[in-house]
Parts: sequence; C-alpha cells; structure tokens
Amino acid sequence: SPRRCEGRRDPDRHEDSATHVVLMLSSDDGRTWQAQQLGNFSDNGAAPALALGSRGDVHLAYWHSDAENPGRVVYQRRRPGGEFRAVALPLSNLLGETSQMSALPSLDLAVDENDIAAIAYFMGADDQLQLAFWKPGMPVAVKIAEMQAPAAAKPELKLALFGGHANVFYRLGGDDMRLWALEGDYGEQWNAPVLLEPGGGARGDGALSLVINHEGDRVFATGSAGGGSWWLVHGADLKRLLMVDEKNASLGRNTAGLGLALDGERRVTAVTVNGADGALTLYRKLLP
Repeated sequence: SPRRCEGRRDPDRHEDSATHVVLMLSSDDGRTWQAQQLGNFSDNGAAPALALGSRGDVHLAYWHSDAENPGRVVYQRRRPGGEFRAVALPLSNLLGETSQMSALPSLDLAVDENDIAAIAYFMGADDQLQLAFWKPGMPVAVKIAEMQAPAAAKPELKLALFGGHANVFYRLGGDDMRLWALEGDYGEQWNAPVLLEPGGGARGDGALSLVINHEGDRVFATGSAGGGSWWLVHGADLKRLLMVDEKNASLGRNTAGLGLALDGERRVTAVTVNGADGALTLYRKLLP
C-alpha cells in the first residue's frame, strides 16, 4: 500500500540547542504513524525539506547541528526497503565549511521527473549572502548568486526541477521583499537573477508556494502583508499571472498562508488565508 511521509522537528530540546529530525511514516493511508529519528536539527534553521520520488525513494534535507558542526546542510535518501544514507554537503568552495550566519536561513529540496534530487540553500555572513546549489554526485556545492544582506534578512526560497532545468525563486526578507528568479542547469551554468516584482511590499513574513505538473509547468506564488503575485514558468518563458477569485477579485493583502495545486489539464487552484481574520479564499485559473 502507498506510504505517506512527513518530515518535522521534534519539540524535545537538548543542551546543545538542537532538536531531533523525525520522519513520520504511514503505510495505512495515514491512520497510524511510525516515527524514525534521523539526526539533530538546529533550532534557528529552516524547516526540513522532504520530497518523494516516483519510484518510492524518500529524500530529506535539513540544517544539522552538533558540537563540532554548528551549521551544515545534510542530505539523506532512502530507497524502498532500504535504510537512510546521509551525506553532509561539501561547502569548501563557499564561505567555509559551516554557515557563518547568526540565524541559519532557508533551504529547499526538489526531485525531477527522473528521480534526480537537488538542494538549494542560502548561507553566508551577516552582511552578505550566497545562494548555493547541490545535487548528489557533485563534488562541491556551486554558488549560483551572491548579494548583500538587507537589514533583518530572513531569506526564503523555492526550488523546482524539470527536464534538466532548475528554477529558484527567492526573496531576502527584512527590508527587501522583492522577488527574484534564477534558472540554470543541474550544474554550474546559471543565468543572472531576474527581478520579478520591482515593488516593495510590507515587511514581515509572507507565504511562498511553488507547484509543478508532469508537463513541466511551474507556478510560483507569493502572498504577504503587502499583497501577492503569481508567476508561470513554461520552458524558458516566464509570465506573470492574474489570479482571481469567484468574485473576480485579485489576490489581496494580508495573505498569511498560501496553498497551490496544478492538475494535468493545466488548471491551477490556490487557497489563501487572510492574516487579519483567518478567512479562506479559493482561486482557480486555466493556464494560458
């Protein structure tokens, strides 16, 4: 029977300010769950990233923390019927062997249609950030972008893989809520970042979401206290989408939560949560 997976942080704390990385597994459609502890997780890091391959492989990435390594990205993979195998990402060509940030930032994990996995993540010093990319088999992670860190930076990113092309959507947060997009191959060839939204937007956390279908359509959306925007990537084309609800109203302000789905007939469905009153709004659109 199909197995469901959920990656999470265990709330039990340790003296080294780390929590457990726990994988929850279910083989009965979510009625019962079994927990498996996989490692230590830095309290100030991003949430673990989990992806399932089409052949049943489980892929996991997280910021690891222990006495010798205060911050390091770890990738684990388990094939059906096997055990997890961990790889500590080699970071020697970036800003040292461990992250130098006071708060470890975002990372994301994606698996393409051929079960190739990759990880994108931020690291750097407090006044400078680097965006890195790595996939199993690469001797080192590659730097795909570098930028100055704005005040109170809290970088966020989403990664998509399809047909040998990788897309990274990100924002730096804090005083800079602009959206950027990067496209590259699965190695060292990357285009310069493209600014998606020249406007500012409000400070604070917002919701980022990305979804991909079997035809390679990638829809990226963001919502924040200052509003939101929607983007479609198909092949090398990048287009802005207008998403409207049943009253023909576009995505509004105070969007605290955002969920996306994209079906085989190229219909995108989104659900947003209003940060002010918790109201849910449904949006649907047939992609152009």
